Amino acid sequence: MALNEKFSAFMAKAGDVAQAAAKKANEVAAIAKAKASILAEEDKIKKAQLELGKLYYADFTAGEDPNAEQYLPWCEKITASKQQIEVLKAQIEDLKAPVQDEDVVTEEDFADEEALPEIEIEIVDAEPVEPENPETNE
Repeated sequence: MALNEKFSAFMAKAGDVAQAAAKKANEVAAIAKAKASILAEEDKIKKAQLELGKLYYADFTAGEDPNAEQYLPWCEKITASKQQIEVLKAQIEDLKAPVQDEDVVTEEDFADEEALPEIEIEIVDAEPVEPENPETNE
């Protein structure tokens, strides 16, 4: 295999590694975004539960029966947030799932010395090249 072919193969593998790294970075960013969304939904649940508790306590201290119509919107918000959390958790699990792709580049791909280029460097004694215009070093 010629040096140029080995170098091309090496560069192709390096390109694959760079693409895999970019893909992984995107996955990590998506997971972080989903986790932030989960925290926001949990915050919504806490606020809705607080409001629900205030309504219930107001009814309790007034000696009134609980008013389901007042509670229903807050209960629906809590339910919607819990459902959204489950969706986000499923997305995170999908992102964390191992990739079943045959084109994934691994460290073993670089363990093959045949694929790496053999670069030979020849040092030659030569006269130094003087710049054409010594004042500007060009």
